[in-house]
This record gives sequence, C-alpha cells and structure tokens, in this order.
Amino acid sequence: MLFNLVDTVAKGEEVTRYEQGNSINISLVEDRFRVYLAKNKGSNAWVLTGFEIHKPGDDKAGYDALLSTRPEPTLSRNESGADEYKITQSSES
Repeated sequence: MLFNLVDTVAKGEEVTRYEQGNSINISLVEDRFRVYLAKNKGSNAWVLTGFEIHKPGDDKAGYDALLSTRPEPTLSRNESGADEYKITQSSES
C-alpha cells in the first residue's frame, strides 16, 4: 500500500485544497487511493495519511455489523480482549 500512496502523491488528481491561517491541506486521488497532505507555512514537514477507497459491495477487511445499530459491540476479531487472561482473586489471602 505504501507504493500506492507514493504514486497517488506523484500522479494523483488534486480534489480539494484548503488553506486557513498558517496551514494548507490537500486531498489527492489516484485510481482507488486517497491521500491527505497537511503542512504549516514556514515548515518543511508534511503530514501524510492515506487509504484505499472501497466501494459498496467490496469485500471488507474486518468484521462489521450489517445494520447501523446493534445491541452488542462489533469487534474486528472474535476474541474478547483480556478476558481469557483475567486473574481472579481467591478468598484465601
């Protein structure tokens, strides 16, 4: 995915540009990837974040709910965190 984000920065189409105060934010899109770049004026550092754009019906990477609200939590894995390793206190001390 890293190479896809680099390609998006190099060849992507600028979708939005937002400047306010000392900062500039740019959104780029290339193929199925979107990249956001942010920079403060006077600085040589850029903050980059990006992701693959999934369309409705695409396979999903994690477990997710079919409905927007459910009574139980939706977890990205079947385990319940640290419950398996929970230390119980005995009545003897």
